[in-house]
Amino acid sequence: MKIKIFALTHKKFEVPQDKMYQPLQVGREEKEDLGYLCDNTGDNISAENCYYSELTGLYWICKNILLIPSLAS
Repeated sequence: MKIKIFALTHKKFEVPQDKMYQPLQVGREEKEDLGYLCDNTGDNISAENCYYSELTGLYWICKNILLIPSLAS
């Protein structure tokens, strides 16, 4: 079984080298691109980040992660 840990962020940070960690930028709809996977693609509520904070990232993971085979497996 492959484990994936999503690190939800709205700021740049030093991403751990272990491939298990996947940074996910939350609130991307309203912010500049940090170069990470973003919560404003597919089925998303990124524009609601000012109300729901990190929950926009959790919503994105629940609705979209199975659509990205390299992350889902």
